Amino acid sequence: MTTELASNLNGYEQAILAQAQQELDRGYPGVFRLIRINVNHFTPPSAIRDQVNAIASLKVEAQRIDQAQTLIRKQSELESARAVLEANALRAAMDASHLSAEQLIAWKNARAYETQARAIGESATRTVDVAHQPASK
Repeated sequence: MTTELASNLNGYEQAILAQAQQELDRGYPGVFRLIRINVNHFTPPSAIRDQVNAIASLKVEAQRIDQAQTLIRKQSELESARAVLEANALRAAMDASHLSAEQLIAWKNARAYETQARAIGESATRTVDVAHQPASK
């Protein structure tokens, strides 16, 4: 809106010129002839600035919402693609091993638990028993 106002300064200048010329002709007929009016600095009223800022904020919020919706849609598409990939891998494993999906999933879970237990065992912190003092050196 402000850019629209600023881009129409020529029209405003012409309107100001016509009004100023009429007022001069009323007070001093034929004495003054205005050639040109220049608006070098245009400051819109605060009500217009507030309205422009509110509209700009709404547009920014709408763009943010659009981007969030696009991100959600893309994340959903990615999850769907991953699910298809995993399903195809499960089907290929079933065909190659002649095991059921349940058996393969149980085997995969057992391997995951084994890996998790190994990692916990390797990273476990030692506890100090306060009843027993460390051996002296």
